[in-house]
Order: sequence, then C-alpha cells, then structure tokens
Amino acid sequence: MDEKKYITKNQLINEFLELGLKKGDILNLKISLKSIGRIQNGAETVIDALLEVVGKEGTLVTDSFIKPYPSYLRLLHTNEISTEKSLSYAGAITNTIIKRNDVYRASHPIQRFAAVGKHAKYLTENFTIKSEPYGFLKEMAMMGAKNIRIGSKDKVVGVGTTHVAICELRLQQLLIPRGVYYINDKGKKEFYYAGWANGCPNGFNNLIDLYRSKKLIISEGMVGNAEVIITSMKSTLEFEIDLFSKKPNAFLCDDPTCTFCSFTWVNSEFNISKALIESLKTKRLKTLFYFIKLLILGKYYPK
Repeated sequence: MDEKKYITKNQLINEFLELGLKKGDILNLKISLKSIGRIQNGAETVIDALLEVVGKEGTLVTDSFIKPYPSYLRLLHTNEISTEKSLSYAGAITNTIIKRNDVYRASHPIQRFAAVGKHAKYLTENFTIKSEPYGFLKEMAMMGAKNIRIGSKDKVVGVGTTHVAICELRLQQLLIPRGVYYINDKGKKEFYYAGWANGCPNGFNNLIDLYRSKKLIISEGMVGNAEVIITSMKSTLEFEIDLFSKKPNAFLCDDPTCTFCSFTWVNSEFNISKALIESLKTKRLKTLFYFIKLLILGKYYPK
C-alpha cells in the first residue's frame, strides 16, 4: 500500500487536535467515513485516532440504532431479534465500534448506543428500555459532551441534540407504528414499539446556520476531505428547546411532499390536501401511497 495515497492515523490525529479536541473529551460521533477519503485501514484508523486524542479519560459514543419496521409487517420479522450484537444501519464507524472488545452497548431494543472509554459503562448501563427516548444524549449533554459531525449536509444529519429537544417538549407527529422484536427480562420474545417522533434530515441540517449565527459552534475545519463541525451538546440542546418552544416547526423542511414533515406534525404549516396534490403533481407515487397508509394506520407520537 502506498501510504502517500492514503490518509494516515497521524494525519487524522493532527487534524483532530487542530480542531480543538483534547484529552478527556466525551464525543458523540456523527461521521461519514467515505467523506473523509481513502483512509489507511478505514474506520479502525479513525476510531484509534480519536481514542488517542481523547485519551483514557475520554469517551466515544455512536448511535448504533436498530432500524424499526412498520408494526403491521411484524409477522414477517419474527426471526429478527434485536440483541447487543445486532449490527446497526448507522454506518461503518458505528459497526466497527460495535465489534471492539472494549465496547459497551445499551440494552434498549432500538436505541442501542455503543460507547468506548471512561464513561462508556456508566452511560450504557443507565440507558434501558424504561429510559426517556434519546435520554442517553441528554445525559451526555449534561456531562459536557461535544458532538463531532464529519461530512457535508447531504451525508450527516444534525448535531445530536435535536431529537432530544423534540422529545423533551413532547411535540407530536403522525406516524405508522413501528418497532422491533427483542428478548424481555423474562427471557421471552416481545415486540417493542418505538414511541417517539421522527425528524427530517433537511430540516435538522437547516438549523446549522442558526447554530453558527448564535456562536454555538466550537470549531469548524476539515478532516481529510470532509467538512467538520464541533458543537457543545449542552449549548445546542438549550438553544433548541428555547427555539422549538417558541417556534415548534423550526426543525421542519419546506417540502410539502416530505414524509418526515408535511402535514405529519401537529405544528406543520402544511395540510393533507396540499401534500397529496403536490405528490400527484410531482409524480411521487411512493410518497402518495405512504401518505394514504399514514392516514389509515397512523398514530400520534409521543403518545
């Protein structure tokens, strides 16, 4: 392998240090590996570089979630059981961390956060099926954690706290019930329903300019070929709670055919008829069928 053509661990360490990361940092990772470029030994090198930068007193966290499916299809998924060994849909960094010998992973059926480092055991053991949705990230925010997002707006979503703010304010969204099978504390298979609202990638990322204008971004720069934004989770969470309490649709996009936004939120500016008409006009038949299913099967979350 010609090292000159690949991004090395030492290069990553230097770039992370230039961005202001330091020993003892608790980091929530939102990373598009491909955006960084060709990395020697791939995801393992990125993780090893971050661990060297934060040291033994630091902690790395990934949202290694299990993808839920519509509850009306659950009979087709009876053999798919969510466990602490289940792979996540969240990408290469997440699934590489899951396989580490020193990883701790939350027992929650869907929100199976994975963590490595000083606070990994504490954070994962205290987040269970009975915890508040995204309570793991709220706890990180209160501990002074940082969110590091590596990748452009079309590759990475949010800064790790927007879902927390939505759940804290109990904002309601119409969704088709969804969930996964897991093994309960009595050793029996059970279907777990996801009882929280969903977000729109475009809407969440539209908030980044607001974070910047409010000086909530700690640092910005590049790692390899990728854009990097580092934020204080406590600061963005406090800002979002204040913003959404005054303007509950601030995190929504402006596309009337968006299946995350549109008429699904109680506070959306759109309505059912506009969503259906725009879906027909733009020939988005899949979107149209989804809206119809939503009207027939949908329920509001949080309950």
